[in-house]
Amino acid sequence: MSRGVVAGSQGAAAEPLGKLDWNFSQVFGERTPGEEVQDADIISAVEFDKTGEHLATGDRGGRVVLFERLHPSKATQEAMRARGGPPAPPVEYRYLTEFQSHEPEFDYLKSLEIEEKINTLRWCHQGANSAHFLISTNDKTIKLWKVFEKQMQCVSDFNLDAHAKANGVTGSSATSALGPATPGKSAGVMGGGGGGGRERR
Repeated sequence: MSRGVVAGSQGAAAEPLGKLDWNFSQVFGERTPGEEVQDADIISAVEFDKTGEHLATGDRGGRVVLFERLHPSKATQEAMRARGGPPAPPVEYRYLTEFQSHEPEFDYLKSLEIEEKINTLRWCHQGANSAHFLISTNDKTIKLWKVFEKQMQCVSDFNLDAHAKANGVTGSSATSALGPATPGKSAGVMGGGGGGGRERR
C-alpha cells in the first residue's frame, strides 16, 4: 500500500489570492510494479492538526494512519543553505502508527449494510498532557480516539555464561535468567465507540 503527501505553497503574485501551487512531496509504503491498488487502500479522508505537526489519513478499509512531522537538525539546515538550497527545509512526515477504526456493520432496523469507509477525520483540542484526540466517522458511527506515547520495556539481552555463548546457545534455548530491559517509545491508541475503549499497539 502506498500513500502520498502533497504540499501546497502560495502561487505567484499575478495569480488570484488563495490559489495554491500543489507539489507532490512524499510517498509512504511500497508497491511492486504491476500491483493493482485495492479499493480498501484508497484514501477517503485527510486531516492535519492545527499546528501541522500531525497528519491523519483514513481509507475505504476503515483504517486510520497517523504521521508526524520531521524537523531537520540545525546542521542539516546550515548544510542546505551552504549548498544554495531553499531557505526553509521541505516539510516531511514520518509514519507514527495505524489502527482499524471502523469495521463493516449491518443495520438490522433499516436492513442496510454500513461500510467501513472513513468519511471524516478531525483533530480535537490537545489535553494538558501530550495525548492527542482524533474523531473518525463512517456513515453510522462516530469514534473518539486518544493517541499518546507510551514508555515500554523491552528485553535486550540474556544473562548467558561464557560457556553457553561459546557453544552457540541462543536466547530461545537458554534456561538462564532474563537480562536487563531497555526503555523505548511506542505510540498507543485508545478509543472507539460502542462498549468502551481498547488499546492498540
